[in-house]
Amino acid sequence: MHLYNDRYPAAPGATLLPPNATLADYAQVQQRLHLQRFVIVTPSTYGTDNRCLLDGLRESNGNARGVAVIAADISDAELEQMNKAGVRGIRFNLSYGGASLDDLEPLAHRVNELGWHVQVVAPGTQLLDLEPRLAELPARLVIDHMGHVPQPEGIDAAAFATINRLLAGDRTWVKLSGPYIRSKWARRITRTWVRWPRHW
Repeated sequence: MHLYNDRYPAAPGATLLPPNATLADYAQVQQRLHLQRFVIVTPSTYGTDNRCLLDGLRESNGNARGVAVIAADISDAELEQMNKAGVRGIRFNLSYGGASLDDLEPLAHRVNELGWHVQVVAPGTQLLDLEPRLAELPARLVIDHMGHVPQPEGIDAAAFATINRLLAGDRTWVKLSGPYIRSKWARRITRTWVRWPRHW
């Protein structure tokens, strides 16, 4: 999940600018879904500013882990501080900009030493070109938002085959999140969610 707080400025050029979303808000979701543990991910809104993430980890009472967005020149000391705070991965967001593919392998090597994973969010079509590099990453790989598999091709898309090949390598996971992003039914799903009974 993402946290948003207008105490922290959006990164220059950020296009995702939602209203504040706090841990207290998420606690209501947890209560409804009977969840206790969770993962906080720095959104594209903040670029490489992870203060909102780190605040959330401190306030989570040990129930959360984090996925940060980091710059290539981050120091070893900063990485160690994040590790102690509960960060366990880094995110490369190639869908909304701000990430350089030149940094992929160098940063993967560095965070692998901490036991972290590399999370990649990219258009499904871009995964085809990235497949050889992703398959050789030293760190474990998480493909974000179900790989943004193009619709309506779905399981017949070349991107879906790419994801399956990466999964066969036994060091790759797919995050089941954001189905509405590529869904042709997103608006209908949203309206249905609003109409569901409060006790559901």
